[in-house]
Amino acid sequence: MFYSCKYQFENISLYLVATETHLINIQFTQPQKALLQTTELLSMATIQLDEYFQGNALYFLYHLN
Repeated sequence: MFYSCKYQFENISLYLVATETHLINIQFTQPQKALLQTTELLSMATIQLDEYFQGNALYFLYHLN
C-alpha cells in the first residue's frame, strides 16, 4: 500500500509518497494511487524537509528508495 501527505512550505506544495517502510517519491502533484494519510515515516520526512528549507539540514536520514 502507498501512503501520501501534502507538505507545504511558504509557497511550495509537495506530496510525499511512502510505503510502510520506505519513502519512495516526492512530487508536485497529488499521487493518484496513494492513500492520503500521514504515517510516522511521512511525519519524520516532513520534519526533515522543514529543516532543509530552513537551511538547517546537512543530510536526510530517509533516502528515497
